[in-house]
Amino acid sequence: MNKLKIETFIGEEDLNAPVYKIESFSITNPLAVEKAQKILEENEGDYLCGFVSLIYNNVVIFGEEQLTGDLLDTWCDLIYILNHRYDGRSIDITFLDNYKGNALVQEIGHF
Repeated sequence: MNKLKIETFIGEEDLNAPVYKIESFSITNPLAVEKAQKILEENEGDYLCGFVSLIYNNVVIFGEEQLTGDLLDTWCDLIYILNHRYDGRSIDITFLDNYKGNALVQEIGHF
């Protein structure tokens, strides 16, 4: 059986950490609200940082490495793919401020 798990995390890189570290909270965690408010205040309400975790059959497709400066933009791309209008063409998923994290999704066979 195919199993898909999608979870959204609010967070950003901890610039004070001695090594690369992302401080994040699942949107189901009450602390995510405080984190989101802080990030939105810092960005004058324009951008919400975080990442989408997408796991398919226990294989991580997206995760913390795809940290984005604009979760809403990333979710717009994902919704287009998950929506019934997706016709199998290649589609870019943008992870703002993370050019290495950008992805190209294409249907191959039934997947």
